Amino acid sequence: MSNEITDNMYQEDIELGESLARLQKNKDYKRIIKDLFLDGGSINLTKNMVVVRDKEEIVEQIKARSYLYRFLMDIENQAIASIEALKDQEVGE
Repeated sequence: MSNEITDNMYQEDIELGESLARLQKNKDYKRIIKDLFLDGGSINLTKNMVVVRDKEEIVEQIKARSYLYRFLMDIENQAIASIEALKDQEVGE
C-alpha cells in the first residue's frame, strides 16, 4: 500500500477519533447515550435479570450496549494507533 493511501487512512482514523472526542464532550450525548443507555441502562438490566421472565430480551439489550461501547472504543483505539503510526513514520524519515 502506498504511503499516500496509508497516510489518508491514518488521517481518516484520527478525524473519526476527534469527532468522537467532541461528541463525548456534548452534554446531551453524555446524558442520553453514556449515562442513560450505556451505563444506567446496563445497570438496570442486570438488576432486573432475576425477576424478568424474558431473559433473552435482557441479554440482547445488554449485547446491544456492549456492541455500541466496543464500536466507540474501537474508533478511539484506532485513532490512537494511527497517531502513533504517523509519529513513527516522521521519526523514520
